[in-house]
Amino acid sequence: MGERAERAMGHGDPSVALSLAVTIHGDGKGGVRDSLRTVAELAAWLAENRQTTLELGDIDGELVRRVRRSRRAVRALLSDLTGAPRTGLDDDGRPFGVADAVSVLNGDALGAPVAVGVAMSDGSLVGRRQEVEVAPADRLLGDLADSAITLLAGPDRQRVRACPAPRCVRYFLQAHSRQEWCKPSCGNRVRAARHYQRHRA
Repeated sequence: MGERAERAMGHGDPSVALSLAVTIHGDGKGGVRDSLRTVAELAAWLAENRQTTLELGDIDGELVRRVRRSRRAVRALLSDLTGAPRTGLDDDGRPFGVADAVSVLNGDALGAPVAVGVAMSDGSLVGRRQEVEVAPADRLLGDLADSAITLLAGPDRQRVRACPAPRCVRYFLQAHSRQEWCKPSCGNRVRAARHYQRHRA
């Protein structure tokens, strides 16, 4: 209960939010690929990221839509944090800004399965935390929001970067001051392009 309560109060694993954000990525051909389009893809992502509070039967098209909406919120806020360009639209082509992203995360955070309150103990008022029953899908969205809030409002926010490689749409946590790219292949691609341009000139 203690660990669960701490996580629900804004101490989630920021790597989960980052993993969610990069389910939008380059397809290797100059385009963008979305790895969260289907129930099967969401189930695989949940298993890969150890988000196993759901039974397979709980994962449906509506949950895919809700997780994609959370991803849109996370990516909008990461874009705002890093200054990276973004479309400013949701999956249905409607305007989606920072205020919308904050609203989505705050709404999702209400699904966290821990309630806070106060109680009397030996004549003194003390804070308390207790688990509450929530629907499995709401619990997942609450956990994802917790992870995103930890990433965006915690100390790791100083290390968040948008990869500057052409056609890359990934975000990453900078491991050291000299790290420029989300992964070595992006750096190799940029260096190869520079080499080509020099030899053409």
